[in-house]
Amino acid sequence: MRRPALPRELNFHYESFPFAPTGTATQPLESVIESLLPSMARATELCETLLEHLTWMFSIVSRQYLIGELIPAVYTQNRIHGQMYGPHDLALLLIALGIGVFVDLNLPPYHEEAEYYYRLARSVVSLQSVLTRPSIATIKCLHLMSIYNGMSGNASNLEDSYRLLNLAGHVALGVGYDPFSWDPSLMGIGGKEAYDRRAYFWNLVQPILWQSLLTDHPPPIMAMFISCRMLSAEEEETHEQSGVPLGSGAWSCQFIMECLFPVTEAMLASNPPTYQNVLELDRRIRAFNIPLSSPLDSASSEMQHFVRSHFSALTLMFLHRSYFTRALADNPTNPLNSAHSQSFSTTYECACVILDSTRDQYDRQPDLVPRVWRIWTNALSAAVIIGTVAMHNLNATLKPSPLEKLEHACTLFRSAAKASSPASRALVSTLLLIMIIPEDRS
Repeated sequence: MRRPALPRELNFHYESFPFAPTGTATQPLESVIESLLPSMARATELCETLLEHLTWMFSIVSRQYLIGELIPAVYTQNRIHGQMYGPHDLALLLIALGIGVFVDLNLPPYHEEAEYYYRLARSVVSLQSVLTRPSIATIKCLHLMSIYNGMSGNASNLEDSYRLLNLAGHVALGVGYDPFSWDPSLMGIGGKEAYDRRAYFWNLVQPILWQSLLTDHPPPIMAMFISCRMLSAEEEETHEQSGVPLGSGAWSCQFIMECLFPVTEAMLASNPPTYQNVLELDRRIRAFNIPLSSPLDSASSEMQHFVRSHFSALTLMFLHRSYFTRALADNPTNPLNSAHSQSFSTTYECACVILDSTRDQYDRQPDLVPRVWRIWTNALSAAVIIGTVAMHNLNATLKPSPLEKLEHACTLFRSAAKASSPASRALVSTLLLIMIIPEDRS
């Protein structure tokens, strides 16, 4: 279905994001945007789709809030906690609709309906200042906008995805007089509300740290500035009512503080860590017990099983990546003889694990997996490492064979490329790697 172009006044606000233009009345524009919403039934359907297919990756908005409170408030003019919803609440709903379109398996990938909702969301965000009048809805909206840009299939949107996630982190450090990084108990908040705030805070921190490791940019939130305490297993049992495994649980909070934060700080410090520090972090990561639920319970359980299954591999790959390069520089013909050989072999082994688990999950869920860009970003990072090893003529000394693994990666990317722009770009990059490997090394 072809969606109408946005009215001119909304385009002005779209282009002004993230700033709020002065001298414009917000209520008339908010009413215009409300008139462009889909039916309540369609909005509910898209939100259900979002929750069904992406709760394994994040827990940003709960079903109770999104469908039980926000949709009724917008469509029937009810009140949320005694107040009418604001522009950022409306934007939160709109961006949820856009992402819901992306993971609606009854629609083709990158359906234009998603962009329509995104443009509306970005326009309505600018009706209220992101920087001077933020709320928790503001942070969640920016977080979802980051995810939307990552899932859009447009490579030029990836920078926007990174910037929006960083912006969400910066805003979280100063929401009014009560920074979101503070523990809710310091503001007199307890019970389910405190649990929800803590759970979302750690769900925000985790992708910020992964993004920092991927891009080599420091995160906006550092461990030393956090007073928000970690979730406990008892809290989860008391307050988590959904049967679907959601986002960051108690184990994930521990992994973030004990492994992910230390690795991020070490890798991005102005002075690189000593090799002894790297090996100590390696031992800590390997010793951390990550619970793996049965992958057969449900689609969401299956996807979270997939994510957890290579948590350690991803962290170890990022930890050893710089010393992997050092090992190749030390001894290009046989980096296994380098003083940093453990980093070389660990990085290669972890890259193989990531590719293998990606292929297995793609075989299980060939419709959903191509639509999740983070999976293919990590898979490409792994393929580049394997391709680098293959270029150094080590096929006879390493098992599995680097060239064979690289060809497997090509097969995977080629299969997913029909429905995934990131996989398509990864295919091109991997084919280029194969082309520059000398024939005598293949």
